[in-house]
Amino acid sequence: MLPGKSFDHYFQLLLPALVLPAGILAAQLASASVSSRSRVWLFRLTPTLVAIGLVVLQLHWFIASPRDRAAALHPAGFFLNVVDDGAAIKSLLRDDESMYAWCDEPELYLLAGKRPPAAGLWKMHTIDGPVASWLTKRTLDDLNRAAP
Repeated sequence: MLPGKSFDHYFQLLLPALVLPAGILAAQLASASVSSRSRVWLFRLTPTLVAIGLVVLQLHWFIASPRDRAAALHPAGFFLNVVDDGAAIKSLLRDDESMYAWCDEPELYLLAGKRPPAAGLWKMHTIDGPVASWLTKRTLDDLNRAAP
């Protein structure tokens, strides 16, 4: 079930509806009454033009730094803040220290170079959902056994 919002990655659902007619068109072009020399030229030129067009459309993403790409994709800067916080946590903790972050950004563990000490990685899963009470209890048990 869709959450009622439109996200860019939903457009991938249109790919079959676009690829199938393109394949049918390519098959009809292949069987059209065009000389075999023109047909070979057409089949070599078309994918080349498509590839060049895709490169031109996406080139700005390849030459931008990862930080610039993240800022362009997420103008609020939230993901950059998470990256900065992960680096700050890594610099604060010693190798023998652990951490627990009760949030919805489990990537902080990766960025800080630490392993999560408890089962509850996402705050939202400990608050709501079919296993919330079990996961909360398991997380508290884990944290009592090995406090960060």
